Amino acid sequence: MARSYKRYRVEGFPELTVGEEIHTTHQLGIRFPDEPQDDQVHSQLRLLGESEHPQFLKYKVQHEVLRLQLFRHQGLVHDRLITIEEMMAYRDPTSPHIYFKGTRFSDQFLKQLARSIPQFHAYKREIDLNQLGREIERKVKGGWFGNLKIQDVRVAGIFGGGVAEAEEWERSRTTGKLTSVVIELSIANEGLSAMLFSDGGLLIYTTQEEREDLNTLIQLDQIIQDFTLRDDVAITL
Repeated sequence: MARSYKRYRVEGFPELTVGEEIHTTHQLGIRFPDEPQDDQVHSQLRLLGESEHPQFLKYKVQHEVLRLQLFRHQGLVHDRLITIEEMMAYRDPTSPHIYFKGTRFSDQFLKQLARSIPQFHAYKREIDLNQLGREIERKVKGGWFGNLKIQDVRVAGIFGGGVAEAEEWERSRTTGKLTSVVIELSIANEGLSAMLFSDGGLLIYTTQEEREDLNTLIQLDQIIQDFTLRDDVAITL
């Protein structure tokens, strides 16, 4: 089962005690007829305590999202509803970095957190996937290309052993944009596959536990850091 992660560099992150939580209200949500006030959309961050990895604290995030969706409530049809999206976050208190597990709404959540905490800022990184592919081409097992200048083809995936040395890979790289790569690594004497995106997002294809996932992220970061173009892509300004 694939699990998505993304690392951010943060400033002014709120210091919480175990069990403490903060709420952010960031926009009006839904108003039902005959109800006294708007049901406001908000986010919640709660410190659960230490993770299975002693280096990291573990947080639970609940982020509410306003969706345009027809549904029925008490016999009336409405066209909007609020869904609750849950994510986990892992933070090393000795470093400026935090990892989010479940990344579909992580950027959005951090933006909302910054609206409630003026001193808080978050940044993501930009990875040079082309250079990474060239330097560790034996570990590259595939990738996705976008913006291809090929008739009737805009997006294509190329996979297989030795793929980074193939002519088709080079042609796609020069005519389009490499948006993600799949790499195979050996960590703790076990094989592991991961898909890396240009914004530093990761998909890990294993069934390992939380502690092993975090160890994997640390080791992947050691590889990625040599191909990081920048780590100051602001998402909270």
